[in-house]
Amino acid sequence: MGEPGTGKRLWLKRIIDSNVLYVAVDIPPDQVSYDGIVVDCYSERIGRSEEKYHITCAYDLDEIYKEVTLALDEFGGRYLVIDSITPFLLTLGLPSVYRFLQKLLAYTRMKNVYVISLLHRGAHDEKEERSILHLFDDILFLEKLNNEEEIKYYYHKKYDLRKKRYYIKKGEIIE
Repeated sequence: MGEPGTGKRLWLKRIIDSNVLYVAVDIPPDQVSYDGIVVDCYSERIGRSEEKYHITCAYDLDEIYKEVTLALDEFGGRYLVIDSITPFLLTLGLPSVYRFLQKLLAYTRMKNVYVISLLHRGAHDEKEERSILHLFDDILFLEKLNNEEEIKYYYHKKYDLRKKRYYIKKGEIIE
């Protein structure tokens, strides 16, 4: 979770880069830089998708769930990345997105797949953020410091009160 430009995608790329099921909501599939399967939720806005898994109606959570679960059944990886939940929340509201995530997270637990979702900080009210974050076990907060080149990261496990701090300077993650 972080404001735009804090390096959410950079961080993900550093910790996982292959065998990813990537749900492309904010970016076109041809800009997804992971090895794996793409579920295309983006191209519907501009025309038919070339991806095997794609939605035909923007923000249809039932169709997205169906395509993601079909892809998961074919997929042998450990990570599902949803980039990002913010457009869903802004368009559909918290109750629909919350139910969608509950259902999806239950399914991924059965498949032993870790779900990583990006959330734009400041785009939602505090209640929405807390509700969505409550669903996930771990949270990575990203925040820019005064210096534009330095970004501070806080990693927080839901059931562990300790916060681990990371910094990023000139593209390098430092503990």
